[in-house]
Parts: sequence; structure tokens; C-alpha cells
Amino acid sequence: MLHRIFRRILFLALLPVFILYYLIEDPAGGLMPRCVVKSITGWSCPGCGSQRFLHALLNGHPLEAVSYNYFIPVGFLLIGVVIWLEATRKSHPQRYRRFMQPLYLYLVLALIIAWMLVRNLLNI
Repeated sequence: MLHRIFRRILFLALLPVFILYYLIEDPAGGLMPRCVVKSITGWSCPGCGSQRFLHALLNGHPLEAVSYNYFIPVGFLLIGVVIWLEATRKSHPQRYRRFMQPLYLYLVLALIIAWMLVRNLLNI
């Protein structure tokens, strides 16, 4: 019961933030902070382009959104899988134990590092 209330409060708290972001943010305008990794190293971090991605997605341009960072949809998929595993944890404990292991965390970390290297070495 408490989780349900927390989720509703979280949703109601985040909804105005997304609406405000949709209405006033121009990714080229500079309201949001610049990437620290890119500012210091010149390399794009794995999340670079996520603000432009979100802005384009909220404005109904999914293909343009993906062009800003090809890895974000993969991240959404991975987050969705974790949420699904957590939601079905009690009804399918064996599946939960099989996939929620350190090995998979290391694989995701390796994917993130590989994406950073690929996007910078190939200028994607």
C-alpha cells in the first residue's frame, strides 16, 4: 500500500517537471548544465545527448531523439527489464535470482563503457 502511494506521489511530483521542461527548455539555449565529462575531456560520455533526446521525444520526434544518443533506448529497455523483474519478484523468485546477479551488472557496465568508446572513436 505504501509503495502505491509513493509511486503516485512520485508521478505527481515529476509530471510538472516534465511539462515545464517541455514548455521552456531549448537544448541549444543552455538552461540545463553542460556535460562535465565533455567539458573536461572533449569526449562524449555515455549519456551525452540525453537532454536533446528527451526534448525531441517530448515534442513527438522519436527518430530525431534516437539520433542524439543511440544507447538511450537500450538503457530504457534495460530499466524496463529490471522493473519487470522487481514487479514479478515474489511470483517468480527463481527468474529474479537468475538475472539479478553481479555478472549482469558487470555486463551492463561493459556495454556502457563500450558505447562510450565506440561513439568517441567513430564520432557517432
